[in-house]
Amino acid sequence: GKTETVKICMNHLASIGTSSSSICNDDNDNTNNTNSDVVQRVLDSNPLLEAFGNAQTVRNDNSSRFGKYLQLEFAVEDATHAAYAGRSLPNCQLQGSHCEVYLLEKSRVVSHSEEERTYHVFYQLLASPEKGAIWNELQDKSKEDFVYVGPSYLDTIEGKTDAERFLLTRQALQIIGVEGDVFTHFFRVLCMVLQLGNLQFDVDEEDEERSVISTEDELTKLAELMEVAPDTITSSLTERTVKARNESFSVPLKPDAAGDSRDALAKELYAKSFLWLVRQINQATTSTATATATEGGGSTTDDKSSYKMGKIGLLDIFGFESFVVNRFEQLCINYANEKLQQKFTHDIFQTVVQEYESEGIPLGQVVYEDNAAVIRLIEGRMGLIAILNEECVRPKGSDVSFVRKITTLQKDQDQDESETVLVESKSLRDYEFGIHHYADSVIYDCTGFVQKNNDTLPIDLLECAQQSSNPLLSKDANGSIFKEEGTTANTATATASKQRRRGLISKSSSSSRLVHSTVWTKFKTQLTSLMSSLQQTRTRYIRCIKPNPEKLPRKMNHRSTMEQLRCAGVVAAVTISRSAFPNRLPHEQVYDRFGLLYPKCQQHETTSTSISTNSNSNGGEYNVSRAIDLLLTQVLKGLMNQQQKQQQKQQQEQSSNNSSKQEKNKKDHLILPFCIGKTRTYFRAGALEYLEAQRLLCLTQKAVAIQRFVRKVLCLACFASLKKATIRTQAAWRGYRTWRTYRCVLYRILQLQCWTRTVQAQTRLQEERRGFSATKLQTVYRRVVAERVLRHVLSSVVVLQSMVRGRLQRQHYIVAIAEAREEAKLENQLKTLQRKLEEAEQARSAAERRAAEAAVANPSNTALAAAAAVEPQIIYITKEKSVATDTENNTEASNDNNHQRRRRRRDNSVDDDIPTTIAAAAPMIQP
Repeated sequence: GKTETVKICMNHLASIGTSSSSICNDDNDNTNNTNSDVVQRVLDSNPLLEAFGNAQTVRNDNSSRFGKYLQLEFAVEDATHAAYAGRSLPNCQLQGSHCEVYLLEKSRVVSHSEEERTYHVFYQLLASPEKGAIWNELQDKSKEDFVYVGPSYLDTIEGKTDAERFLLTRQALQIIGVEGDVFTHFFRVLCMVLQLGNLQFDVDEEDEERSVISTEDELTKLAELMEVAPDTITSSLTERTVKARNESFSVPLKPDAAGDSRDALAKELYAKSFLWLVRQINQATTSTATATATEGGGSTTDDKSSYKMGKIGLLDIFGFESFVVNRFEQLCINYANEKLQQKFTHDIFQTVVQEYESEGIPLGQVVYEDNAAVIRLIEGRMGLIAILNEECVRPKGSDVSFVRKITTLQKDQDQDESETVLVESKSLRDYEFGIHHYADSVIYDCTGFVQKNNDTLPIDLLECAQQSSNPLLSKDANGSIFKEEGTTANTATATASKQRRRGLISKSSSSSRLVHSTVWTKFKTQLTSLMSSLQQTRTRYIRCIKPNPEKLPRKMNHRSTMEQLRCAGVVAAVTISRSAFPNRLPHEQVYDRFGLLYPKCQQHETTSTSISTNSNSNGGEYNVSRAIDLLLTQVLKGLMNQQQKQQQKQQQEQSSNNSSKQEKNKKDHLILPFCIGKTRTYFRAGALEYLEAQRLLCLTQKAVAIQRFVRKVLCLACFASLKKATIRTQAAWRGYRTWRTYRCVLYRILQLQCWTRTVQAQTRLQEERRGFSATKLQTVYRRVVAERVLRHVLSSVVVLQSMVRGRLQRQHYIVAIAEAREEAKLENQLKTLQRKLEEAEQARSAAERRAAEAAVANPSNTALAAAAAVEPQIIYITKEKSVATDTENNTEASNDNNHQRRRRRRDNSVDDDIPTTIAAAAPMIQP
């Protein structure tokens, strides 16, 4: 099968790389040892992947349940460098390998049919005598004690038991660096997967919408293994956290939903462990790791600059599958086979047909099936992938609506194409649909399509797993299996983002930001990347045929074998090879290689000049074709005569009644062994071999004549060489004598040059000394001048500063003088007012005396005198208040600015006239 074929090819290529390295590096033991280690790691990586990714199925005991693309990395020597080193073939050394995996069948971890088994590693672990050291609870356990494993009648595969294969698996893990604590932690993760299957769920008695774990003993064992609290495991399996905006809600799960959560966690743990193992294998076998390992032991090549990296890829991918019940995995697998079949069709059929048509060579009609319609149905803009992704995004998306949309959309399209691609049958249920694949028609059961395509682990289960103290599960650990850096699964996301930027992935309205994270989208991206890689390589196909379904030796089921050959395109490929031409050569190469077999063709219309210079013109093509036709017709006469004799024998064996008819059509049955195209000449089977044999015979005859001529030339060359040797000896002596004279003259010239340089150097020294002294004098003079200028500038600056400061202070001085004058003036005015007040007081006192004296003299005027005495008192009181007010205002005005001071001064000047007026009015009132 495919897996065994890949192992054979890998062993063969690795052996060639090792032997090539040992032949070219016999003296370097370190290099040979390093290459042996690399080959051992590369070869042991395949059994590791088989242990963790293969399982027993109904059809095969060691079936690969994942796709694998293994790239062997070689250091290829440059052909020119190899020729200089004396090697006929360039050196090619195996440097490492890189593996990519596709679509691991995770559903097999939690369920499988009774006739099949889950992955080999579980049976190896349970059959190992060292299982107690990994987890003490496994000591007395067998495969029947775990639900995910179950009983199995098969315990020997390819002559080795599961216990023996566990030892091989452990040795292979040690080679890639998985040993010690890492080995224990890794297999404890597998024990967690097994233990999860033993958890059972029942309905909670208090609430029918809730579920509880009925197997508490198994829960306790799982908690001890994970080192997580049992309540945490219970809550993560029986409840689901739903986030709505900024709020989180805990939704209880029923037993069925809780069981699905348990299975999802188990599948995710195993899938992440498998990807982690692939990363470890790549780290141990990649060419970068190999180069690092060989730094201490020397280079693995003679000259690194003359080597370049080359790759040989081995693709071991799942074959076409059709079972009684076909699920989501079968649809993905068959989709991958459709893509590979399309490339095979393009490589084998379309390329050959297009080439023959472009060359104008007639080719018999070959009917082959083109599966472009099936691929458009799956990956088209409104194909199965887009519709399933839309159902995953829709809140109420379901499997039934997915099938309904498929049938509706296909009916709207071309009726002919839909009839040939989709299976139309009234017996199909509402959750079933069928596709006419290139190999067979397959009916798919869509139950669980949406759930499997989402394949998202709830955050509760992820956080629960990451709370484990196991370094492979802890989110804080560098080597956690949940780290996505460098994994093959993460490559799909990176490639999808690049393709989305390039527009390779459609951005329809039904898509969303979550579409790229679905399983089918990831697989499509990985498959697209794989096909791009295959397009850049020279592809060779190995078709594996299953002879009988019973897996028995020496038995061939012809019907099933022919179906496999037809589905693989082998029958059509053989038909094309028989009806077409297996060998082809350009016209120029045919003429140059076989023109010596018929020299007369060179004297014909076509010459070597016309072939080389006029091959691009129509006349040139006609001449070339006619020359080659004449050449091959004359050279292949013997082969055509043999064919005629064979036809005559066949005619004689037939009945005499049909003899005349056979003679009539004898020329029609004669097929020419060659056919001339526009740029190439095509040969039927056996024609090119006949030409090569005739060419070898002709070259042998001509080689004898050449050897005779060469012997004569060699003798002449020997005489010429002796003559040249004598001349060379004489010339050597004359040369020596001349050389000795030349050396003497050269010595004298060198002495003269030395003396001349000495004189020139002394002259330059004196000039440099004079220049240095002049520079010192100039420096001192410039310093003195600069100091003098500095002193003058400083004195000028001081004068300017004093003048500026005087000007600035002069304004303040003027203001201070004005303020002092104002204060003196105010003091004078105050003294004047006080003097006037005293004079007014004295006048009032005199008036009162006079009034008293008048009252005594004239009593009738007493009232008038009293009024006259009272009114001046009022006036004087008012005047006292006015004087006091003026005094306060003048005091405050001394503290204000100049503008306010001038305004107060005007007011005070007005008030200064009031006492004078009052004093003048007082005598007038008295009478």
